[in-house]
Amino acid sequence: MLAAVVEGLVSAEVWELPTDAAAIVVGLGLVLAAIIGGIAVLLARLALAATYHWQAHLLARGNPWLSKPIQATVTDTGIHLRSAAVDATIAWSHHPFYIETDRAFVLLASKGLAATSVVLPKRGLAEADLSQLRAMLATHVRERP
Repeated sequence: MLAAVVEGLVSAEVWELPTDAAAIVVGLGLVLAAIIGGIAVLLARLALAATYHWQAHLLARGNPWLSKPIQATVTDTGIHLRSAAVDATIAWSHHPFYIETDRAFVLLASKGLAATSVVLPKRGLAEADLSQLRAMLATHVRERP
């Protein structure tokens, strides 16, 4: 469209540009459009990140027990979570997928991005415990592709 506008202006002699200069103007316009598009994508990503952090803050504020230490025990029946305020057991069937990161195992309720999750941090676990936890996860859940 930009090319058609520039060509129309040049052919209508509104601008006195040689044909080569019109091509340069079109090229610069396309570069400018790409830069503006990139900035728009960056701003959209920043807005999504800010929304995510805001929602996490609201979740933690609405559930004060999330900020307290929680002890997790992993068994063949599921994950038992215990804190000063909560004592709950989550069956393996509720979180059939997991992701392993450098610092944690994240159990997911579905493959989707907004899946509810349970985070099992690796800190404090010995290497033998990590191996046992990996084996338990391999038995009961599968790694998310």
